[in-house]
Amino acid sequence: MFVISVLAAAGLLATTLNGGHVNDPAFYMLWGVSATYFVGDTLYLVIAESSQVLVICHHLVALAALGFMLAFSKFRIFMILIGLQEVSTFFMFLKRVDRMQPWKEDITKVFILTWIVFRGLLSPFLVAWAIIYVLEDVTITSFIHLGFHSFFLICNLYWTIELVKLRARRHTGSLNPSADT
Repeated sequence: MFVISVLAAAGLLATTLNGGHVNDPAFYMLWGVSATYFVGDTLYLVIAESSQVLVICHHLVALAALGFMLAFSKFRIFMILIGLQEVSTFFMFLKRVDRMQPWKEDITKVFILTWIVFRGLLSPFLVAWAIIYVLEDVTITSFIHLGFHSFFLICNLYWTIELVKLRARRHTGSLNPSADT
């Protein structure tokens, strides 16, 4: 996830410096790392944590979106922006690492900040941008593109509500305080 996030940030910077055109080598590197992560994590979830149905569905839709963005180059900039959303996932997993426990509180704060920025603010922006694409280019590909981002937005909203409920239960003391968010 961290590699995806770093490549996404580098890709976004390179694209901005390149006048808005997606830099093909950076795109293919981000695409390969992203596809590898989503395939690997999906296999792990199916084998080890089959109860994570929404995450598995999210990963399968992400893989479909990767294929779509590979086929339709005008949508590649969105892949870079989607990769930035994985920043929060990196911090979510990092705070579960035993040797990071002394910094867990700080890591949790960074996790919450990155969640708000990349999933709370960026995800709705991507849906709005996809709607603009549909209005400018009324094609089936634009509607498919909008569908991907709408699905990701719904997942992010659901997970945000679940995180808020978990934090509220912890705050009220109705949950074991040593459990992870």
